[in-house]
Amino acid sequence: MKVKNYVYPFILVFAILFSCTKDGAPGPQGSKGEQGEPGLKSLLRIDTLPPGTICGNGGVIIRSGIDKNGNNKLDDQEVDNTQTICNGMNGNYNKETIIPLYLGRVNFGGTAPVMCIPDFDINNYPGIDSIILRVNFAAIVNDNCALYNFTDNQIIANSGARSTAIGFGQSGNFIKSIPNKKFDLGYATGNTVVNQIYLIMYRK
Repeated sequence: MKVKNYVYPFILVFAILFSCTKDGAPGPQGSKGEQGEPGLKSLLRIDTLPPGTICGNGGVIIRSGIDKNGNNKLDDQEVDNTQTICNGMNGNYNKETIIPLYLGRVNFGGTAPVMCIPDFDINNYPGIDSIILRVNFAAIVNDNCALYNFTDNQIIANSGARSTAIGFGQSGNFIKSIPNKKFDLGYATGNTVVNQIYLIMYRK
């Protein structure tokens, strides 16, 4: 539709009036919005595999997926990936077991520890003589990313990897600090910015 010329002066005056008017006093602060739904988290489940056709000397099955129902357990219907690790001379490993605890990128910024392996048990991994935490840092903040024992509510001693450089950093061997029992295992990131977190166990 064609706009007639007499409309323009009105628009011009309207714009000048509002552009020259001083801002009024700020209004009252709006009410706080409702808290959003908590995000879903990924979990690992490690089950013992008895000796049989898959693993002659037994082993473990590592299952991973999203905890969709929020019960802090990885149910069968939530499993997305499965990995089998065998024990003994006929095992399909090369003297190391790598368990990814986190894959992605996030600035945790001092968030609470994250639980990812319910009922972790070092006794499911015979022959392990050293364990390290390997972390891919995306920024330098000079802080630690470490393993967390949710059952006893404490950091696992000597498991921290420090973000002193961009790229991979790792802890020392903390095999003597791992509880010799089942416990809920996770990680505490401090203020670090990470891309990946791996738990790596070595056999003799």
